[in-house]
Amino acid sequence: MPGGSQDQIGPVLEAKARAEGGDPIFTLSSGVVLRAKKLAPMLMTGLVMALEETKPKPPVVVIASKGREEENPNDPDYVERLSVYQGHMATVTFNAFVLEGTVVIEAPSNLPGMDDEDWLDRMRLLGKHVQTKAERYVAWFESVACADAADIGKIMEEVGRLSSVSERDVSAAVQNFRGS
Repeated sequence: MPGGSQDQIGPVLEAKARAEGGDPIFTLSSGVVLRAKKLAPMLMTGLVMALEETKPKPPVVVIASKGREEENPNDPDYVERLSVYQGHMATVTFNAFVLEGTVVIEAPSNLPGMDDEDWLDRMRLLGKHVQTKAERYVAWFESVACADAADIGKIMEEVGRLSSVSERDVSAAVQNFRGS
C-alpha cells in the first residue's frame, strides 16, 4: 500500500471501521486483515439441528440393585465418541464462521494466496480438499491465515458478536476446536 508499511494497514482500517460504525475489521497474527459479517440466523440453526442428529447418546446400563436403567455418561466408548462429535461440531462452526462471516480485505504479500499452485499442491498432498473456491478459502484460513490459535478465537468472537451468538457458545466452540 503506498504511503504506509504493511504493519500499519490493519490498525488503520480497524480504526476507520470503528469510526464509521461499519462491520468490524480486525487483523490476524499472520497480518491478514478481515472484515467480519453477520451470519444468517437460519444458517447456524440448520447446522446445529443437523449436528444434533449425529450427537452420540450415552449407553444405558441396568442397575439391578436399584431395579432400573440409567445412562452411563462415563462409558469410555461414549466419552470418545462425544469428544469426536465435539471436535466435528467445532470444525463445522469454524468453517461456517469463516465462509459466511469473513471477507479478506488484505493479506501480506509474503503469504501464499488461495490460488498459489505450490500451496495447493501441498494441501492436496496433505489430503485437504481444495477443488472449489470455498474449500480453498477454508483450507487457506486453517493453514495460512490463522497462524496462531488465538486467531480462531478472534474470528469466532468477532463474527459471533455480530451474529448474536452468545459469548459462552463462542467460548465453547473455541475450546472444542483447540481440543480436536
